[in-house]
Amino acid sequence: MSSQPSVLPQRGLNERQVETVERLFASARTLLDEAAYDDISIRLVASGAGVSAATAYTYFSSKDHLFATLYWRHLADAGRPELTGGPTDRLRQTVRHLADTAAAGPMLSAAATKSLLASDPDVERVRRAVGQHWYALFSEALGEHAEPTLIRTLTFMFSGALIEAGVGMIEYADLGRELEGAVALLTRDGA
Repeated sequence: MSSQPSVLPQRGLNERQVETVERLFASARTLLDEAAYDDISIRLVASGAGVSAATAYTYFSSKDHLFATLYWRHLADAGRPELTGGPTDRLRQTVRHLADTAAAGPMLSAAATKSLLASDPDVERVRRAVGQHWYALFSEALGEHAEPTLIRTLTFMFSGALIEAGVGMIEYADLGRELEGAVALLTRDGA
């Protein structure tokens, strides 16, 4: 995965347009700290960024597209985990990295729970990129001979854990511990 995911709108934009997108992202993050996701609109995000709603819609097709992309940006900015040891150790390091990334932006992660489930075609592209990112991280942790079914199971496990945290069933701060327990169960015969 590249450090600048192709689903981000910055590709092919001029400097002024990139600045506008960055202001929209900053406004969206600020609003998440102040209001519930359901109370935020593209119009509010645009106002906070000092642009019109029409301008915001030239970059993002919907509020869900904006927040899904912002979450993807958050994942990309977190980089990759540092991997050491055998496959099981590397897998634990990967789930801890992903859990810590979610916990570092709990309001954004909760917003992404809703946004990534939207039927918007632009969100679908972001959702696929997020899933491919997780799959790639789990593949890297397990090595080139990893069983694809195990990698998919890990992806299911992680996305399910994020949904549980996003709807308040568990705390984001507990994700790492919970996921490490699931990894221990999955790998008890050795990964």
